Amino acid sequence: FIATMVDDLFILCNSDEERQQLKNWLYERLELVEFGPIRSYFRIRFDQSLADGTLTLDVEKHINDLFHKHPILKKLGPSNTPAPTTPPVVDESSRMSPLGKYVMDKYRSLVGGLIFPSITARPDITTAVSVVSRSVSERRHT
Repeated sequence: FIATMVDDLFILCNSDEERQQLKNWLYERLELVEFGPIRSYFRIRFDQSLADGTLTLDVEKHINDLFHKHPILKKLGPSNTPAPTTPPVVDESSRMSPLGKYVMDKYRSLVGGLIFPSITARPDITTAVSVVSRSVSERRHT
C-alpha cells in the first residue's frame, strides 16, 4: 500500500523485498528523499513490528499535552459507561465546584483537545466527544 499526504508517501508493506521493488520503481520515476521508517506524523506515533506484522498508532503525546495544558483534569477519575447521550445541562447560577467552573471556562479548549484523538486513534471516544461538542457554541468562555 502507498499512503499519501500532500507531498509525503508512506509505503506500508509486510515484505522487505516487495517494499524495495516499489521503492526502486518510485525512484526511477520521481525525485525522492527517504527519511527511513515512520515514527510519528501529525502527532500520531507509529510503532511497526515487522516480526509480528503489526502497525500500532497512538496519540499519547497529544493526551499528555492536554493534561499538561489543563492540570486540573488529573483530579478526574474514570466515568461510568455508557456515556450520556446528551450534554449535561448546567445552571450557571448554581454553586459550582472549582473543577466545574474550570470546565465551564475552558469547555471549548477541552472539547477541541479531544476531537483530534477521537478521529485519529480513539474511535471508542468518538460518540462521547460528538455529544459534548454539540454544545460548544452554547458555552460563553473559551
